[in-house]
Amino acid sequence: MNEPRSRLIAAFAAIYVVWGSTYLAIRIALEAWPPFLLAGSRFVVAGAALLFLARRAGHRLPARPEWAGSLLTGACLFLLGNGLVCWAEREVASGLAALAVATVPIWMTLLPAPAAHRRSRSGRTWAGVALGLAAVGVLALPGGGLGGAVPPAPLLALLGAALAWSLGSHLSLRLPHPASAFSTAGAQMLCGGAWALLAGTLLGEWPAALAARFTPSRLGAWLYLVVFGSIVALSAYSWLLQHVSPAAVGTYAFVNPVVAVLLGWWLGGEPLGARTLLSLALVVVSVVLILRGRADRPARPSRPGLRAAALLLLALALGARVADAEQPGRGAGESGRALRTLAAAAWNLDLRWDLRLRALAACAGTPCGREALRAELACRGPLVIEAPSCLVVVLEPERGSGAGDRRRSADRHRHILSY
Repeated sequence: MNEPRSRLIAAFAAIYVVWGSTYLAIRIALEAWPPFLLAGSRFVVAGAALLFLARRAGHRLPARPEWAGSLLTGACLFLLGNGLVCWAEREVASGLAALAVATVPIWMTLLPAPAAHRRSRSGRTWAGVALGLAAVGVLALPGGGLGGAVPPAPLLALLGAALAWSLGSHLSLRLPHPASAFSTAGAQMLCGGAWALLAGTLLGEWPAALAARFTPSRLGAWLYLVVFGSIVALSAYSWLLQHVSPAAVGTYAFVNPVVAVLLGWWLGGEPLGARTLLSLALVVVSVVLILRGRADRPARPSRPGLRAAALLLLALALGARVADAEQPGRGAGESGRALRTLAAAAWNLDLRWDLRLRALAACAGTPCGREALRAELACRGPLVIEAPSCLVVVLEPERGSGAGDRRRSADRHRHILSY
């Protein structure tokens, strides 16, 4: 889809420059705010604003199971993922903090991914992981003529923040969440911000916050984090995912640390020594190798195993049984439960692409099965099945009057099915 060049430039500027500048904004805001109260107040306000905007746009707000998932993912992403960054930046320069947090792609590579998002790891990917670990070593090891090393406690906190962010990202793929990206992000921010406020209260941060002197620059940094760092950048990120390739959007992972280091040096007066430059070079090359390794290696079909074989037999049996079960005068309760299980399995189980398609076909052939698919879409969002020969089948919620029709996108091998 061809979009106006100005929109693309503005959206990429948001995820490149705005997200890269949040580390310096955090450092400025910390002059008044204690770390966990800073993270908590930022994300409670931003999350509430996103949920309000999502509701105004007609998106569904999270249901009770989705709020439960947001409590867990919000704790990983915003209590630990951002709260520990704020805590560490009391002692570490913003550029060095960004370099440590840039290890997120390494953790994402090492953590086990859900079957639908699994990728085989190439030699290029493992080379990127090794370079990323070397970058962490450059930050941590003392001496060598590179300047002062990052203190151990803040460095461990930053690496823990990167690990927590990666874990939260993995959990968000597994746990139920609304189809709307804005509803999902708003709920996670609101829950994560509430966790951070609770942590700040338990750590006794309120007296320091109430006694702090809030200058225009400190309040401006906080507002910048809420409006631009959370709402604007997230909106740009979601828009880009719909209009350009994921590989292009993923380039923010190696641009952000460059922006953070340069802004910290230019505007924040942070030193730009040999240690910082060497670690920056290693991190950028590491992230590029990891992203290129993911793009070069397609998903490897998983072995069906006992669960997949049982599911396939269930799908074939249902084709013969459901029609009779749904005849007038006969109950469909047992078949309905089986179809709901089958629909959920298409999202959850470690299935090969062809078994997923058979499970969907078994559901789509009956009214009860189609209702089960709609329920799963409402809870989990679109399901993407990547098959060999560049065939991609996307199951998405219905949109407008054309819902239910099979359409083709610009890629002639991409089929979109709406329910």
